[in-house]
Amino acid sequence: MAINRVQRFWDRYCTFMGVSSYSYLSACTAENFRLYIDWRLSEFNIRKQSTIWVEWKFLRLLYKQVTGEKLDDIVGEQISEFILGPLTDEYNLDLSVKSKPTMSVEDLLSILHYHWCLDTSPVPHERYTVQLLLLMLMTAYTSSRPGALIESGCARGSNDALRYRDVVLRVIPNPEQPDRHVLVMEDNIYIP
Repeated sequence: MAINRVQRFWDRYCTFMGVSSYSYLSACTAENFRLYIDWRLSEFNIRKQSTIWVEWKFLRLLYKQVTGEKLDDIVGEQISEFILGPLTDEYNLDLSVKSKPTMSVEDLLSILHYHWCLDTSPVPHERYTVQLLLLMLMTAYTSSRPGALIESGCARGSNDALRYRDVVLRVIPNPEQPDRHVLVMEDNIYIP
């Protein structure tokens, strides 16, 4: 998960600096965070400002996870000003934002039609055809990326993702048409 990735970078940075990871993080000083972000940019091939914003978001979550407290608002404002000003100028960060549209209803319909009517690819077990359909539907309904639902780079090695026990199908009465019940899918997705 992304917060674990940031934890690894933070630990690596603290080892590089020769300081305790916990005490350096819990000190909650803007200078500590500025130096970390500067280190990330100088040591790694980061060219987009949006990447730094995501890194900063997860670093704040890491702080809350480790200390049990919300990051000080003043420190947050100082880091935001640092990212928007000197950091962006010094590293000439790209300000463009790539559009990441979610799947539309028409897209989903086309994919499902192909999946059920046109796809002739052999599968090792017919159950996989149904599982793939469920993943497509969950991706569309939750606007998630597929990697959040199945094991991928964000959860590599954890073998923890969407399972049968996480999904419950329920039939509920339809008050408008009593002879036609409504099928509802309830999910309990938790990916550590």
